[in-house]
Amino acid sequence: MGKLTKQLLEFVFDNQKIIKNSNIEEINKLLWHKTCDGKITFHKETLDIINEKENKKEYFNFLNDEYLRYIDKSELPISEKAEIIANILNFIALNTNDYDPFSNMGFFAQNFDGGRKTEGKYSKEFIKHKFYNLKDFKKQWEEAKIDGDGVAYPGNIE
Repeated sequence: MGKLTKQLLEFVFDNQKIIKNSNIEEINKLLWHKTCDGKITFHKETLDIINEKENKKEYFNFLNDEYLRYIDKSELPISEKAEIIANILNFIALNTNDYDPFSNMGFFAQNFDGGRKTEGKYSKEFIKHKFYNLKDFKKQWEEAKIDGDGVAYPGNIE
Protein backbone atom coordinates (compact mmCIF):
# COMPACT_ATOMS: atom_id res chain seq x y z
CA MET A 1 0.00 0.00 0.00
CA GLY A 2 1.32 3.42 -0.89
CA LYS A 3 2.20 5.94 1.81
CA LEU A 4 -0.57 8.34 0.76
CA THR A 5 -3.15 5.56 0.68
CA LYS A 6 -2.11 4.42 4.15
CA GLN A 7 -2.31 7.99 5.48
CA LEU A 8 -5.79 8.39 4.02
CA LEU A 9 -6.92 5.09 5.53
CA GLU A 10 -5.46 6.08 8.91
CA PHE A 11 -7.31 9.41 8.70
CA VAL A 12 -10.63 7.68 7.97
CA PHE A 13 -9.96 5.05 10.62
CA ASP A 14 -9.08 7.63 13.28
CA ASN A 15 -12.14 9.73 12.46
CA GLN A 16 -14.44 6.73 12.87
CA LYS A 17 -13.57 6.56 16.57
CA ILE A 18 -14.18 2.84 16.32
CA ILE A 19 -14.18 2.03 20.02
CA LYS A 20 -16.84 4.65 20.78
CA ASN A 21 -18.76 4.45 17.52
CA SER A 22 -22.25 3.06 17.77
CA ASN A 23 -22.57 2.87 13.98
CA ILE A 24 -21.09 -0.54 13.46
CA GLU A 25 -22.25 -0.59 9.84
CA GLU A 26 -19.58 2.03 9.15
CA ILE A 27 -17.01 -0.07 10.97
CA ASN A 28 -17.93 -3.02 8.74
CA LYS A 29 -16.87 -0.99 5.71
CA LEU A 30 -13.42 -0.49 7.20
CA LEU A 31 -12.96 -4.16 8.09
CA TRP A 32 -14.42 -6.11 5.15
CA HIS A 33 -16.62 -6.01 2.08
CA LYS A 34 -18.36 -8.41 -0.27
CA THR A 35 -17.04 -8.73 -3.79
CA CYS A 36 -19.33 -8.81 -6.83
CA ASP A 37 -19.38 -12.60 -6.65
CA GLY A 38 -20.46 -12.52 -2.98
CA LYS A 39 -17.13 -13.45 -1.39
CA ILE A 40 -15.97 -11.70 1.76
CA THR A 41 -12.71 -9.78 1.50
CA PHE A 42 -10.97 -8.50 4.61
CA HIS A 43 -9.16 -5.21 4.58
CA LYS A 44 -5.78 -6.32 5.87
CA GLU A 45 -4.60 -2.72 5.81
CA THR A 46 -7.20 -1.72 8.42
CA LEU A 47 -6.24 -4.65 10.61
CA ASP A 48 -2.58 -3.62 10.27
CA ILE A 49 -3.46 -0.09 11.42
CA ILE A 50 -5.23 -1.51 14.48
CA ASN A 51 -2.19 -3.65 15.23
CA GLU A 52 0.08 -0.58 15.11
CA LYS A 53 -2.00 1.39 17.64
CA GLU A 54 -0.56 1.90 21.12
CA ASN A 55 -3.96 1.00 22.54
CA LYS A 56 -4.47 -1.99 20.27
CA LYS A 57 -5.69 -4.07 23.20
CA GLU A 58 -8.69 -1.71 23.51
CA TYR A 59 -9.44 -2.29 19.83
CA PHE A 60 -9.05 -6.05 20.27
CA ASN A 61 -11.45 -5.94 23.23
CA PHE A 62 -13.98 -3.95 21.19
CA LEU A 63 -13.71 -6.34 18.25
CA ASN A 64 -13.94 -9.41 20.47
CA ASP A 65 -16.87 -8.15 22.49
CA GLU A 66 -19.15 -5.60 20.86
CA TYR A 67 -18.25 -6.29 17.26
CA LEU A 68 -18.53 -10.09 17.41
CA ARG A 69 -21.84 -9.77 19.32
CA TYR A 70 -23.07 -7.50 16.55
CA ILE A 71 -22.02 -9.98 13.86
CA ASP A 72 -23.58 -12.89 15.78
CA LYS A 73 -26.93 -11.04 15.99
CA SER A 74 -26.81 -9.75 12.42
CA GLU A 75 -28.99 -11.08 9.62
CA LEU A 76 -25.98 -12.34 7.67
CA PRO A 77 -26.06 -16.04 6.75
CA ILE A 78 -24.24 -18.26 9.25
CA SER A 79 -21.55 -19.02 6.67
CA GLU A 80 -20.65 -15.31 6.40
CA LYS A 81 -20.90 -14.71 10.15
CA ALA A 82 -18.52 -17.61 10.79
CA GLU A 83 -15.99 -16.37 8.24
CA ILE A 84 -15.97 -12.86 9.71
CA ILE A 85 -15.74 -14.16 13.27
CA ALA A 86 -12.93 -16.59 12.39
CA ASN A 87 -10.90 -13.82 10.76
CA ILE A 88 -11.36 -11.43 13.68
CA LEU A 89 -10.53 -14.06 16.33
CA ASN A 90 -7.51 -15.24 14.35
CA PHE A 91 -6.25 -11.69 13.83
CA ILE A 92 -6.47 -10.99 17.57
CA ALA A 93 -4.79 -14.28 18.48
CA LEU A 94 -1.90 -13.76 16.07
CA ASN A 95 -1.25 -10.26 17.39
CA THR A 96 -1.46 -10.82 21.14
CA ASN A 97 1.44 -12.20 23.14
CA ASP A 98 -0.31 -13.22 26.31
CA TYR A 99 -3.23 -15.37 27.41
CA ASP A 100 -5.80 -13.08 25.80
CA PRO A 101 -6.23 -15.07 22.56
CA PHE A 102 -7.46 -18.07 24.52
CA SER A 103 -9.58 -15.85 26.73
CA ASN A 104 -11.15 -14.19 23.69
CA MET A 105 -11.82 -17.38 21.78
CA GLY A 106 -12.77 -19.34 24.88
CA PHE A 107 -15.30 -16.69 25.88
CA PHE A 108 -16.74 -16.70 22.38
CA ALA A 109 -16.85 -20.51 22.23
CA GLN A 110 -18.57 -20.74 25.61
CA ASN A 111 -21.12 -18.01 25.04
CA PHE A 112 -21.87 -18.27 21.32
CA ASP A 113 -20.89 -21.80 20.28
CA GLY A 114 -22.06 -24.05 23.09
CA GLY A 115 -18.81 -24.47 25.00
CA ARG A 116 -16.17 -27.13 25.17
CA LYS A 117 -18.10 -30.32 24.56
CA THR A 118 -20.24 -29.26 21.65
CA GLU A 119 -19.63 -28.41 18.07
CA GLY A 120 -21.95 -25.46 17.78
CA LYS A 121 -22.95 -23.61 14.66
CA TYR A 122 -19.64 -21.75 14.39
CA SER A 123 -17.45 -24.79 15.03
CA LYS A 124 -19.35 -26.65 12.32
CA GLU A 125 -18.77 -23.82 9.84
CA PHE A 126 -15.08 -23.54 10.77
CA ILE A 127 -14.62 -27.27 10.21
CA LYS A 128 -16.69 -27.26 7.01
CA HIS A 129 -14.49 -24.51 5.56
CA LYS A 130 -11.22 -26.01 6.85
CA PHE A 131 -10.81 -23.11 9.27
CA TYR A 132 -10.62 -20.79 6.24
CA ASN A 133 -6.95 -21.74 5.85
CA LEU A 134 -6.14 -19.09 8.46
CA LYS A 135 -2.71 -19.43 10.01
CA ASP A 136 -2.92 -21.54 13.20
CA PHE A 137 -6.67 -20.93 13.55
CA LYS A 138 -7.64 -24.59 13.92
CA LYS A 139 -5.12 -25.07 16.73
CA GLN A 140 -6.07 -21.75 18.37
CA TRP A 141 -9.79 -22.59 18.32
CA GLU A 142 -9.34 -26.12 19.66
CA GLU A 143 -7.01 -24.98 22.47
CA ALA A 144 -9.25 -22.05 23.36
CA LYS A 145 -12.26 -24.34 23.71
CA ILE A 146 -10.29 -26.28 26.32
CA ASP A 147 -8.25 -23.55 28.02
CA GLY A 148 -10.12 -20.33 27.33
CA ASP A 149 -11.95 -17.98 29.65
CA GLY A 150 -15.56 -18.99 30.00
CA VAL A 151 -14.58 -22.62 29.49
CA ALA A 152 -13.53 -24.00 32.86
CA TYR A 153 -10.06 -25.42 33.21
CA PRO A 154 -8.16 -26.72 36.27
CA GLY A 155 -6.93 -24.02 38.64
CA ASN A 156 -9.10 -21.25 37.21
CA ILE A 157 -12.60 -22.22 38.20
CA GLU A 158 -14.44 -19.29 39.72
